[in-house]
Amino acid sequence: MKSPVLGKWPNTPPKAYRFIQVIRSLAQHSERVIWGTHALKRFKQRDSRSDLDLNPAVARRVLRTGDIEGKITAGDNSGEWKAKVIGPVSHDRGARNVGVVVIQLSGNRLFVKSVEWEDKR
Repeated sequence: MKSPVLGKWPNTPPKAYRFIQVIRSLAQHSERVIWGTHALKRFKQRDSRSDLDLNPAVARRVLRTGDIEGKITAGDNSGEWKAKVIGPVSHDRGARNVGVVVIQLSGNRLFVKSVEWEDKR
């Protein structure tokens, strides 16, 4: 499966509406999502309170349903694009936004660089 051509790397990023379509589509397939070391560490840091857990399922849900916030920037390698996807996550005390920093890699894969709570208590 060939990667979609998005923007003109590295100076002309794709439009947010187009890039989020690609992210959502790729995130539907768990095998296309690669977890970075930093993202995995963030999951472990948030493990202790079950109602506020960050975990791969939460991050995938944000990638599948969230929206891009901020700028889309060029990744390190040709054709790669990076963005932060934000989405609300419900829990026992209401809802909070989660941010997932994701890079679209060649070969139609997503690399999750980091996952974090967006709003302060």
